[in-house]
Amino acid sequence: MSLAVEPDGRDVIDEAVAQVASWLRHRPKAWDPRFDGNGFQTDRENSRDLLTLHHESKTGREFRFRLTEETRTQGVWRTQLTVSVPRAGDPWLALQVANSHGRWAAVPRLATNLLDTLRTRDGLSSVTSKPLIVSPGNAEDFLERLTDPERRGLYFVAGSDKAGIDFRAFAAQVGRWVTQVRGLGQMAVLTPEATAYVAEALGPSHSIAPWTIRTFHGDVDPAVRSDGFRHKWLTTDRLVRERDDVIQQLLGRIARRHASLTPRIEGYAAVDRVLRRLEDQTLVESITSVPLADPAHVKPHQTTSTADAGAAGAEPIVTPDTVEYLLEQAGATSVPEPPIDVRDRSDEDSRAVVDRAPETDPTDLAPRERQAALQAQLAQARAVLDVVRTSLGLDDLTPESLTALAARAAHVDAVQANVSVFQSQLAERDSRESELEARVSALQAAYDNTQLDARVAGDAASQLRDENAYLKRRLAELKDFEAAYGAIPNEAYTVYPDSFADLLERCGEFEQAGVLFTGNENEVLVLDEHDTLGNAVHAAWDGYLALADYLRARSSGLCSTGVREYFRETPNGYRSMPTNKFGGKETKATMERWGDLREFPVPIEADASGHAVMEAHFKLAPIGMVSPRMYFLDCYATTGKVYVGYIGAHLTNTMS
Repeated sequence: MSLAVEPDGRDVIDEAVAQVASWLRHRPKAWDPRFDGNGFQTDRENSRDLLTLHHESKTGREFRFRLTEETRTQGVWRTQLTVSVPRAGDPWLALQVANSHGRWAAVPRLATNLLDTLRTRDGLSSVTSKPLIVSPGNAEDFLERLTDPERRGLYFVAGSDKAGIDFRAFAAQVGRWVTQVRGLGQMAVLTPEATAYVAEALGPSHSIAPWTIRTFHGDVDPAVRSDGFRHKWLTTDRLVRERDDVIQQLLGRIARRHASLTPRIEGYAAVDRVLRRLEDQTLVESITSVPLADPAHVKPHQTTSTADAGAAGAEPIVTPDTVEYLLEQAGATSVPEPPIDVRDRSDEDSRAVVDRAPETDPTDLAPRERQAALQAQLAQARAVLDVVRTSLGLDDLTPESLTALAARAAHVDAVQANVSVFQSQLAERDSRESELEARVSALQAAYDNTQLDARVAGDAASQLRDENAYLKRRLAELKDFEAAYGAIPNEAYTVYPDSFADLLERCGEFEQAGVLFTGNENEVLVLDEHDTLGNAVHAAWDGYLALADYLRARSSGLCSTGVREYFRETPNGYRSMPTNKFGGKETKATMERWGDLREFPVPIEADASGHAVMEAHFKLAPIGMVSPRMYFLDCYATTGKVYVGYIGAHLTNTMS
């Protein structure tokens, strides 16, 4: 979410920091980090780190915090809050939650707390954590906010009437349905009187039907009837039929998709660049200027976090000062066998002393032998110390030099920790860059396809206009002036479904014609989140009409071949599909690798297994990386029917 904040005398950054700190202190976070400086703090035990950035310039003040949490099963979660208090203009905040595996991110409690604490708004509209109740008394104010051209987020509006359902119960239910919309859009519930008032003010193309929820995008223009196509709704039947959690996630996904595709609040891009540069500078400084731990503070057998190691007053890392630990730090895996000291000894005596020294207690020997045993042990100790000194690069082994060495080891650990953070940030940016490149490629492909569709549709429309003019002239020549120039009856026009939910309710109209839907309804319903203009659902309906006419042509003897040939040479008066929207087969490589994704349910009279592979499909509309498809199986030769096994997002292929 990215929202403006109305000034009320409080420091917005201080209030935001207080909410973040409270959010982190409470379980399951249970963390009480600092927020007074720039840098990273690490909680290794819980695999998380926190970035805080403060920036001030002549243009204003900015603050950013980012919590990165690594989990074993859900990937990496990142929660980032950016707050800006410009010297000119209103403050604003932007909260983002993302998961490295693309998992669903529920609205965090932090978002609700910020909405309840600060006076946030989107354009003219206040944004709160609860739906607005609209009555005739505030209906005009609601209409002004709904049609505000500065509004960027979605407005979810529920209608009602006086029949059948208690309004208070319905309003409470809407409040539960929109819990995953908080901060991403605005919510309103119209009383029965307000529903009628708003319907009269907006007109039939933009009204809100009772017991439905309509989603309004920005730039609402009731004067333009076609603008109503952009604003989809959930029907009463859908609201009654689905579980609460399904409606919650559906509305939440719609709000999240819209937020991801909408440019963030004005000023965000400039502030983001400044804070990213500050983050890079903070990372580099944390690597290059980690202070060497003060040997006086180094205590044996103690370790601490590397959090914010470059900040003033940060606790140094301290490590064990045993010889074994130092050898391990130097890369030695074991203490080597010392050389035999033969100074002032005969070969025979030296070998005898070395052989028995490690196994003999000198106090059990005679004075002469005790002295020889002690000398052998001393020689062994000197050899070990020589190895330690050489391996660690020390001129002398003293308590001071060992303590200083432990401090240097702490310094290395701190640098390594900061390098790990730096590598993590680079990986995150690389992932974001790859995602943006994929999105750009998908949008470019969608744009190219849209251009092609527009050209094909333009050519078809031009041809139809020419045919229409010709037929009118011929009818006039035949003195049939009523047919030539009279009004076209309404039943001659195609009535398209308003949404994919509506399509599922109406596709039974084609069963008598022999076109049956056998797929997963949930795959179809998800498309309503993406098909904001209704292009895809119109294409799917055209596909149903064309398949029904194909079966009619086969039955009447006007077509004796399959679907592909029917679309190439469609009989006069029968519906077809543009050749650029029809795919008769998938590539061999696609079927070898992802053929199982194209196996869909069918009745047992079509296939005894209850499933069949479907390759023929319609390309419904170029909508980014979704670009929905409609797969079907022609079984006219066996059952006289066509089975639509899938309507949903583009399935994986060699181009995915």
